[in-house]
Amino acid sequence: VTHPHIVRTYDVYKWLDPGEPDTPDYTLAAVADIVGRYDVDGIVFDDYFYPYPVSGVPFPDGTSYQAYQNNGGTLSLADWRRDNVNRFVQRCYAAIRALKSDVKFGIAPFGIWRPNNPPGVQGLDAYASIYADSKKWLQNGWIDYFSPQLYWKISAPNQSYPALLSWWVAQNTQGRHIWPSNFASKVDGTSSSWPVQEILDQIQITRDTAGATGNVHYSIKPFKYDRLGIRTTLAAGMYSYPTLPPATPWLDATPPPAPVVRFTEESANIVFHIAPNRGEQPTRFAIYTRYGAAWQHEVISSQVREFQRPKTSGGQALHTVLVSSVDRSGNEGPKARAAFRGGWDG
Repeated sequence: VTHPHIVRTYDVYKWLDPGEPDTPDYTLAAVADIVGRYDVDGIVFDDYFYPYPVSGVPFPDGTSYQAYQNNGGTLSLADWRRDNVNRFVQRCYAAIRALKSDVKFGIAPFGIWRPNNPPGVQGLDAYASIYADSKKWLQNGWIDYFSPQLYWKISAPNQSYPALLSWWVAQNTQGRHIWPSNFASKVDGTSSSWPVQEILDQIQITRDTAGATGNVHYSIKPFKYDRLGIRTTLAAGMYSYPTLPPATPWLDATPPPAPVVRFTEESANIVFHIAPNRGEQPTRFAIYTRYGAAWQHEVISSQVREFQRPKTSGGQALHTVLVSSVDRSGNEGPKARAAFRGGWDG
């Protein structure tokens, strides 16, 4: 332990005490190091800043709370703890913005803010138990993406997935990204395993809920090992094509210019060569390919500068290829167009 004055032992873990003034400075220095030295898309914090309580065992922050009171603080212990977390979240968001304005900041809070929000929902009171006023973070716009951990089945009587998702979307007064976290690890093949269809149905509910624009799956294991065929099923259906992440216009609303695209002809293929235009450099290219009347969609890294398409596919001639540039904030620029009138006959 290099900074013992901010460390508390609770249960079997060592915790940084959020009430110690040096704790947020120490943590933010680590965040700044990551953002400053690495090409990251975002920073995310999990669901707790104070630990989930052990029955009958208080968190040992009496010394830091007493110091707060000695300096004139008047908040109750619970309000003080929430204020410590709130101020840290706000500072973290501002610090990331100041370092790299296109790096996103997100939090994946416990899925229930407080019981009976919405009415009928029961479960742990994260506001009172782990001092997480997650609704406040969302409504103050201190995050870019918000992934409440909705780790219950659709049919759960006291923690309904669609009811909780709709409630969180309704709290999103700043228009941030709502990407609920789904408990894909419950697809594990055991006697208590969830069926793959449960995750598929949750994805569909998310897609049908205006204001929710994606899903975050915990964890990677069921996909890595294709448990009960979940990876195969998604790849053949709901996740059969790559897609662009939603744009984040409050960070940057200006799309990059269209790329420069030229092509050369081979015997059976057309080879396309892409170069970014002047101005903002893209992180991805989106490629739209039309054979006959059907469109295909692909997303590639901006480091890839060449791709090819066969002149015919499925008995249909190559008709049109469109290429657009996409920046780090998800803004898609105008499309460069290559049209082949009458198609290629080889």
